[in-house]
Amino acid sequence: MKVFLSWSGERSRAVAEALSSWIRQLIQAAETWISSDIDKGSRWNDKISNELESTKVGIICLVAENLSSEWLLFEAGALSKTRDAYVCTFLLDITPANIQQPLGQFQHTISTKDDLKRLIFTINKKIATSGEKTISDKDLEDLFEILFPKIEQTLSEIKRKNTPFTTIVRTDRQILEEILETVRQQKEVITAINAREEAVKLSKLIESRFDELTNIQELKTRLEQDKYDRFQQLHETLARQINERTSSNER
Repeated sequence: MKVFLSWSGERSRAVAEALSSWIRQLIQAAETWISSDIDKGSRWNDKISNELESTKVGIICLVAENLSSEWLLFEAGALSKTRDAYVCTFLLDITPANIQQPLGQFQHTISTKDDLKRLIFTINKKIATSGEKTISDKDLEDLFEILFPKIEQTLSEIKRKNTPFTTIVRTDRQILEEILETVRQQKEVITAINAREEAVKLSKLIESRFDELTNIQELKTRLEQDKYDRFQQLHETLARQINERTSSNER
C-alpha cells in the first residue's frame, strides 16, 4: 500500500526520509514514497501526480520554516482529494496551535511515542481495509517497542543539528480568527443538518396525515356501504310485506 510523504525544505526532507525508512521496517506492506525517489530524467510533475492518485496514506512533514510552503499546500490539496486516503501532518518542532488552515484541517501527529504509535497502527489498519496482508497488532506492538528508540534518536538529531532560522509564533488574534471561522463552518453544517431533520419530520407528518385521511375515506366508504345495505334490506322487507297483504286481500 502506498504511503506518500510530503516535504519542503531540508529539515522537512530529513524528517520524511527518516519516517519513510522507519515505517518500512515496521510494516513491510507499506510502500513509502517521497519526491526524492524520482529517477533522473523523469517528468517530476507527472510522476508525483501518479503517485498521489494511488496513495492511501499521506503524511505531510511540517517544520517551523515550511508552514507557508506553496508546494506543501499543493500536495496537501491533492492528497485530500484522493479517494479513501488518510491524510495527517507530522509536526517536528511546532505545535498544532501553529498550524493555520488549510493544513489545520488535518489530524496532527507530534513526535511523541504515543502519537507515533497511533500513526503506525492507523497505517496498519488502512492496509487491512485495502485487502492487503498486514501484521498482527501484537507483533506490531513488539516491533514498535524495539524500533521506537531509533526514530526518536533520529528526530532528536534533526532538531539539534538543524535549528530553524525563525520560529513562527501565531498571535492570539490569528488563533481567535481561525476558531471563529471554524465555528462558523460548524454552524453552517449544523444548520444544514437541522434543515434535513426538519424536512424528515415534515415528511413523516405528511405521511401520517395522509394515512389518517386514507383511513377516514375507508371508514366513510364502509359507512356508505352499510347505509346502502340497510336500505336494501328495508326495501326488501317492505316489498315482502306488501306482497303478503296483497295476497291476503285476494284470498
